[in-house]
Amino acid sequence: MIQVYRKNDIEIYATIYDDENSALDMTGAYAQFVVETPTGVRVIEKTSDNGISVDEPLEGKIVIHLDSSDTDIDSGIYRAEILIIDVVGNRYVARVADFNVLTSMTAKE
Repeated sequence: MIQVYRKNDIEIYATIYDDENSALDMTGAYAQFVVETPTGVRVIEKTSDNGISVDEPLEGKIVIHLDSSDTDIDSGIYRAEILIIDVVGNRYVARVADFNVLTSMTAKE
């Protein structure tokens, strides 16, 4: 589960693995991170072009950068997913998790 307080910045670190549980080479790969409500309404989307960086490509390490405007959504539990498209065009749903937005007393500021 990923947890963040509403209107807070967060960096989510993830290591992407292939089907054999080895780190996926992220060199030239495309990454997408989405968060949706239980009814399928997308509330956050980040991509390799906007908010996702590859820290160590040979080790499959990525960082998803969310700022306070991204997490300015209602408190509650959402679904999150990371999609990877490798250099050959193969698509991998790399991770699915609950995304819990917690109430912040200072979110009104």
